[in-house]
Amino acid sequence: MSTKITLGARPKTFKPMTLTVALPAGGEGQLPVTFNYFTKTESGKLFDELVEEAKAKDASVEGADSAGFSLETVMSKTRDHNAKYMARVLNTWGLDEPLSLESLQQLDDEIPAASVAIMEAFRNATQQGRLGN
Repeated sequence: MSTKITLGARPKTFKPMTLTVALPAGGEGQLPVTFNYFTKTESGKLFDELVEEAKAKDASVEGADSAGFSLETVMSKTRDHNAKYMARVLNTWGLDEPLSLESLQQLDDEIPAASVAIMEAFRNATQQGRLGN
């Protein structure tokens, strides 16, 4: 049975979902997540803020020709940026580790496909209204 649509009845979170993630050692892992609710407009503002933060932090890293360029530094900044993004959008996750900036950094570093799955699922939920796996 369908539910009557009511405008202005904002939920705290989106419906929980389970993401399927390719694991580095092979096979797939299941990652249950619940996202904080953002409207389409709010998510656009969030993405704008994240882009501006990244630009400000990456201003010190120039092109690959620059003296002192380090791919390790670039990857570290990407990991940190991804973790901050996920910390803002995730409400809960189904891992045994507590949901924290440090555990999200570790997730992005060790299983980058999980970070990509989280970020894509959130974008789909807020921009296209798609939920599920």
